[in-house]
Amino acid sequence: MRFGFGDCVTVRPIWVLIKAVLLFILINVIFAWTEPPAGKLSVYNWLVPGRVRVPYEKTPELFSVGYNSPVFDDFDAMFRATKIANPKQQDEYRVVMLGDSSLWGWGVTADNSLPEQLNRLEVRSCDGRQMVFYNLAYPWPYMYRDLLLLDEAQKYEPDMVIWMLTLYSFQHKDIEYYFLEPHSDQALALFSRYDLEADFKERLQPVTFFDKTIVGQRKRLKNIFQVQVNGFLWAATGIDFHNRDLPGTSNLSVEADPLYFDHPPEDLDEILGKMSLDVLAAGYELTGDQALLVVLNEPIFIAEGENSAVRYSSFYPRWVYDGYREYLSDWMRKNDYIFLDYWDLLPVSEFADQEFHRTHAGEQHLAEALAEDIVVITCPLQ
Repeated sequence: MRFGFGDCVTVRPIWVLIKAVLLFILINVIFAWTEPPAGKLSVYNWLVPGRVRVPYEKTPELFSVGYNSPVFDDFDAMFRATKIANPKQQDEYRVVMLGDSSLWGWGVTADNSLPEQLNRLEVRSCDGRQMVFYNLAYPWPYMYRDLLLLDEAQKYEPDMVIWMLTLYSFQHKDIEYYFLEPHSDQALALFSRYDLEADFKERLQPVTFFDKTIVGQRKRLKNIFQVQVNGFLWAATGIDFHNRDLPGTSNLSVEADPLYFDHPPEDLDEILGKMSLDVLAAGYELTGDQALLVVLNEPIFIAEGENSAVRYSSFYPRWVYDGYREYLSDWMRKNDYIFLDYWDLLPVSEFADQEFHRTHAGEQHLAEALAEDIVVITCPLQ
């Protein structure tokens, strides 16, 4: 039958709606069934350079200011946005660095962060290979997250891992499980493999079929797309965070408060007894034959003014930090673990705030000390 221009075709809206719904469901089912690796489709390291630190920005309101956004819910997108996704060179000694915002470089631009300062020093391994340092730190101290990133980093063939820690890294923080939630299958497998316990473990549920659909993955897909778009803006400007090089702090005094997160000095044994030492031990087991160098204490701000006899910084009262250093140093020695301790390395003038974040000068100072110690530890006969 032929239709002329004057003929009418009957459109049944209900059938159009039903077909659209069925097509939508079918597309979601196919997506969930095939699990396409959307995070591997990256503009980095070919259309734009790889970033020198993992994508992160504090709040959505700042994404357009820092030309950055977090994409922690997809490790493919997160790692492929950085330089570590480039093929490992034959003469490269690959060093992965794990830690919190102080290592990520909260107080400095990306090219002035600690790993980039180390790269400029051109440190070489015992066999003459060029050590290349990769910044896989993520803001906020959290050892379970670091262990998960360490597990994922094995895909990128590291020769050495440097894990930078402080007392707060070892504290249990249930609120931070949000980072593990998108990777619950991988996290639960790690917990099982190394017999790790955590109060939030029961809340990490295996990924369901619905979670794998486009609807279930809509936030992840949006983040992946956003970090690709931001890559072009970052490549054009070099800006990847709302903070720039911070000038430092001139306030050398601290509060007289002796409490540590509402804990009085009498709670020291309780605090030390709840430290995540099993996570650190799991890190040593996971790395196996790789060299794992733990910086037991990254540098902290040490007040010189009023109330400095009570607190080292706005973060740590003296009683808890001194007790922690002694306790953990003894534990490391008993287990024959090599570690470094830089807690008092830097003067207050090289801190961006009264916590852990360093200025450009502080990063350079720490890089020089760390580079020297790396050579001594990895090449003891030289």
